[in-house]
Amino acid sequence: MRRFCRRGVAFVVIILLLLAVLVGLTWESEWLPDGFANLVSSQALTSAEPVEGGADGADLVATTSTARQTTSTTSSKPRDDGLSLFCFAWTPRRKFDEQLLSEVRIQFAKCDGHVFYTDMGSPGAEEDDFVRVKLPAQKVSRDKGGWLYHRNMVGLMPALTNLLGSKLIERYDWFINSELDHFLSPARARANIAAYVSHIDTPEDRPVMLMWGNAFVFNRKLLQELQKYWHTLGVTASDNGTKDEAIAVGCPMFMKGKAEWPGSCSQDIIYPALAWDILPKISKQKVMTLGDPGCGHPSKFQNKELPLGCWEMQQNPLGGESLQGELKAIRVLADMESLNAEAAESYCVAHGDPLAKNCKKFHDGRHVAVIHHVNNLAVHSLARQLLDHETVGAVASSTAAGAVAGAAPLQTAVSTSKAPAPFLATASPTAGSSVPVSQMGHSVSDIPVSRPNRLSTNMTLFCFAWSPRRKNDEGVLNEVRKQYRKCDGHLFFTDTASPNKTDEEDFVRIIVPQQRLARGHGQWLYHRNMVGLMPSWEYLLQSGVADQYDWLLNSELDHFLSPSRAKENIEAYLQKMEEGNNEDKLAVDGPIMLMWGNAFVFNRKFVQALKEHWPVVGQVASTDNQTSKEGRAVGCPLFMKGRSEWPDSCSQDIIYPTLAMNVLPPLKVKVAFPGASGCGQHSKNRKNRDRRGVFGCQLQKQRKGIAISSKGSIASLFRSQEYPLGCWEMQQNPLQGESEAGELAAIKELAQMATFKAKSEAKAYCDRHDLEVMQKNCMKFWDGRRVPLIHHLHTVSEHVLARTLLDNDPDP
Repeated sequence: MRRFCRRGVAFVVIILLLLAVLVGLTWESEWLPDGFANLVSSQALTSAEPVEGGADGADLVATTSTARQTTSTTSSKPRDDGLSLFCFAWTPRRKFDEQLLSEVRIQFAKCDGHVFYTDMGSPGAEEDDFVRVKLPAQKVSRDKGGWLYHRNMVGLMPALTNLLGSKLIERYDWFINSELDHFLSPARARANIAAYVSHIDTPEDRPVMLMWGNAFVFNRKLLQELQKYWHTLGVTASDNGTKDEAIAVGCPMFMKGKAEWPGSCSQDIIYPALAWDILPKISKQKVMTLGDPGCGHPSKFQNKELPLGCWEMQQNPLGGESLQGELKAIRVLADMESLNAEAAESYCVAHGDPLAKNCKKFHDGRHVAVIHHVNNLAVHSLARQLLDHETVGAVASSTAAGAVAGAAPLQTAVSTSKAPAPFLATASPTAGSSVPVSQMGHSVSDIPVSRPNRLSTNMTLFCFAWSPRRKNDEGVLNEVRKQYRKCDGHLFFTDTASPNKTDEEDFVRIIVPQQRLARGHGQWLYHRNMVGLMPSWEYLLQSGVADQYDWLLNSELDHFLSPSRAKENIEAYLQKMEEGNNEDKLAVDGPIMLMWGNAFVFNRKFVQALKEHWPVVGQVASTDNQTSKEGRAVGCPLFMKGRSEWPDSCSQDIIYPTLAMNVLPPLKVKVAFPGASGCGQHSKNRKNRDRRGVFGCQLQKQRKGIAISSKGSIASLFRSQEYPLGCWEMQQNPLQGESEAGELAAIKELAQMATFKAKSEAKAYCDRHDLEVMQKNCMKFWDGRRVPLIHHLHTVSEHVLARTLLDNDPDP
């Protein structure tokens, strides 16, 4: 009886605990209807539950990772000023979107809550502030560039279904739907919302939509009205319908026969039609709309001018959507913020045309909350620094550290202060500082910074090179640039005195200290390229560019580089390290520098360590005493003092290995450096080192005549494994060396070797070859069959052939 009573009490306790958990879940739930928790504001998404009631009758799925929490500005105490703001955006997570995501997320985290929507087939990883929704199949396949072109409501309709099916609309006062190519300042947005609704009596009691170009702001009452009639408004075209509906599949049915139907359904057409026409007819209630659905268009309400809602970079008179144009525009908008109309006019006149002729355009935008067509990470970063003074605690310190801050006034590359004269440097730059001619072009990317450095198919690679822009450099630059654009981001560095004065989007000018040889001398910086690379590194580290990528590759313009092969090689190196001895295996999780001849590849942890210790390792020899050894070494890293090449040379293939092997370890940074600093040289992992004792015992047994049972030789069991060749050296080319004919022939043979699956096939090919030199040097070419870098390519024709045959990229 006592046992039965105890069991009964235990059963009751368990039931009560379960009820308590269920009540807690229901209390906390806001994202899923009927109290099933999925997402609360910007906090961690922790489930993948179906959301009933999709427009096409299918379940919508909110899927996300449970690994971590998204840093949020959400307070346990809700705002009581009527301006709590929830921000959301739809993105197909194209490469372009992913480049901007880290900066956009910093801004969205300043909202009181936020979420990004994407589709079930998007390539991005599961992240805490992403929700996946189901989209109907489109006529254009998911992987085509024109997928959902001018049809983003196909994604926004199920996103709205998900949002309206939640309880979030009861928590927030305002909701803004923006895009990833918008810069958004939530602080300015709240201020502008307050300015707009000051013209409306009791705005909380009527549906209100603010139109800031193609970003739209809805009050809670409007979303409540949409929720009430969503069973009708949420219906989308199906491919089972009429011919025009099959074309419009996924677009809202309420647009049938209206603007853009059936080929397109853009939000800047749909939202105004919904507010002006569709919803009022259904709800019998007028929607108050203020603003203009055209970005950059001033608007009025009752003859009173409203603050500009959206500034359009396509209308930028300072260079349009070019990188330099957008950076200049951001700086001017920042300067305008504190100026009245009269002071702004004086400012513009002082700067001359085209600013003088377009002064009002910039002054109107002095408090703008949204800037459209911000297509580059550097522009987002500069806008955040200069136009948005709100911080979000941990987000500002941790996430912002990984953002590109390289869009600074001309006198410094990393300053976050406003430039009083954004087009002219007002102070002479100091040696070692960087002067951005054009920080990053359209090919520079930003990939989320959360990937580990272990094997990953989503690896991101940033490529950079130093060039004094000599004649031979300029001759091959266009071809080299084609290859660098295949990296996830790239930059070329040159000095402020380089002979080419054309401002190019992927070049950054840095200050190089005066050398003993004149700038025009043929031997200027001969075997001293670290004089240019040290300030280049300072730029990458201080600007935050380096923080954005998994790997950084430093090459030269006389190298052919295949980024796709480079990524394959990085994966192969990590795999060989995993298969090496314990030291190799442990090193995979630490700082790594791969040595591919005189091209070097650095992982994120190496970059982080370098950044941490840059105040020490970043010091260079000064010009104070040019007769001393240090004076002769001016611009070379001081940590080389007394070491190899000092003081007359500082080549990267000497400096980088010294940095990894000798300089960082005393600073408690243990670096793995697989590969070889000589191009064409082989290297192996350390698989056999942990086995030396065992191997020695086995040898002694063999010598004593003791039988050993083995399926293979002891040596093969514990043999070190060879890393793939990192660099193929044209100076060692058996086919006429560095002559153009010889280099072209070598490229063709390397391409031929890449077609063979086994060494025996390559050997058979060489044995049949007409040239004896190929028969004797077969393995040299076989070893280079997947090489990512070829050194000492001197002509455009060689680069073109390598690109065509080795990178599968022929000219059209």
